[in-house]
Amino acid sequence: MRYEIPFDLELYYLQTKITFPYVFSDSYRKSKEALFWFIIFICLGIFIIIGKGNLGFLFLAFSLFSFYNFYTYNKKYHNLKNDYMSRIKALIDKENEIPKYGIFEFNKDCLVFTDDFSETKTEWNNFQEYKIVKSNLLLMRNKEQGDIVVIGKSEIGEIEFKNVISFVKEKIK
Repeated sequence: MRYEIPFDLELYYLQTKITFPYVFSDSYRKSKEALFWFIIFICLGIFIIIGKGNLGFLFLAFSLFSFYNFYTYNKKYHNLKNDYMSRIKALIDKENEIPKYGIFEFNKDCLVFTDDFSETKTEWNNFQEYKIVKSNLLLMRNKEQGDIVVIGKSEIGEIEFKNVISFVKEKIK
């Protein structure tokens, strides 16, 4: 299967936003874990204090520590996100570095992506996983480093998108 897709700046920006939680999943996970512990500790502390136990104040202290962790991890996550998106915008603003098209070739042994500047061949066993998010197929080679290939339903049409998903399901297990 071969798809030649004209480059769309707005769609590229939206697809980049979709990949962000996967690229910075560690910071996001730490933020969520700290929030979870904050809620647990504050609830335990309140229930123990209501039951006339002084140990509840210790749990309230733990909850403050957990809230501080949540706040710092969450702030770091949002700073990373804002920095990442501003870099993407800066890249988009350099018109001479924007490809005019992208070609996806789904072959039996590899995925080939070609644009004005490069050609990338990736064997199917080099993909860690795939996900479907907001009508976009995310093919993840190394998500922690932002190495995620995205192709959207709006780019190739609904029927072809289903065909691609079926094909990818067979190749990435």
